[in-house]
Amino acid sequence: MKYNKGMPLYAVFPLLYREDVLSEAWKRVKANKGSSGVDGIEIEDIETMGIEKYLTEIKEELMDGKYKPSPVRRVMIPKPDGSKRPLGIPTVKALILRKWKKRQKVDLEGQQQP
Repeated sequence: MKYNKGMPLYAVFPLLYREDVLSEAWKRVKANKGSSGVDGIEIEDIETMGIEKYLTEIKEELMDGKYKPSPVRRVMIPKPDGSKRPLGIPTVKALILRKWKKRQKVDLEGQQQP
């Protein structure tokens, strides 16, 4: 099912919480081999817990309006001139939701947004 202009708002909700889109977002985050954020949860931890279980929990948080973004973990990384700059590392959950949101724009608008 794809969004069409003029579709009633209630018809859009099933598009927002599609499990295949969350699963695709997970695959993309895993492929990037990201680091853990402030929650300390790493990709391997999610695989041990069960990917489907983790994605279901995210989906339920979104549907219930209980999702709260976590702060990013701040680390200092070296610059070529010897100084350092801050780098924010989001949680794996935040990365999954970022990819999920990007995909929603593709599905709902029919084209990818910059």
